Parts: sequence; C-alpha cells; structure tokens
Amino acid sequence: MDLAIAYALWGAIGILGTALGARVLYKQKLKPIGWAGIAIVSAAVVTLSTV
Repeated sequence: MDLAIAYALWGAIGILGTALGARVLYKQKLKPIGWAGIAIVSAAVVTLSTV
C-alpha cells in the first residue's frame, strides 16, 4: 500500500474512532455537519485507494 494512502486511511480511522469513542464514553452526539465531514473524509480515502 502506498504511504500516502495508508496515512490518509489511518487519519480517517482516527477521526471516526474519536467520534465513536466520544459517543460511547461521554454520550456526546455529533451534529449532522460532523457526520457529513466524516463521510467526506471517508469518501476521499476510498477515492484515493481506488486510483
């Protein structure tokens, strides 16, 4: 796997893990714009890995 793709993938996993951890541990909820941001980052990682 290319280093740039791996770096982007781990970054996206970190963002998602932080959001899920805050939800489970602290009962915090993301606003819809937060979920949209996570979706955009995830879509960018998928796009990078398919090119």
